[in-house]
Amino acid sequence: MSCKPCATAEQAPLHPVYIANCEGCNVRMLANGPAHFEAKEANTMTPAYRAELERNFGDAWLEKHRDVKAMHYRHQQARRSMPNWREVKEKSE
Repeated sequence: MSCKPCATAEQAPLHPVYIANCEGCNVRMLANGPAHFEAKEANTMTPAYRAELERNFGDAWLEKHRDVKAMHYRHQQARRSMPNWREVKEKSE
């Protein structure tokens, strides 16, 4: 990855800090963003999602789309490994 928040995200994929103009941060941001969510829900490359990719990555948009998908998968895995907050709350009471 390319910056300090990206380095932190290597260990904690859901790290919420992003740096403007950092390619790695843009990949992480798009993986959690509404345009990617809508494209996944529609099971297609939506115009809005492609526009976001092109705006952030120019001609490398297709390659970065693959990176966004991989990052989204990492985020899903991280979320699945997190304890359910309700269960944690019940155990602490």
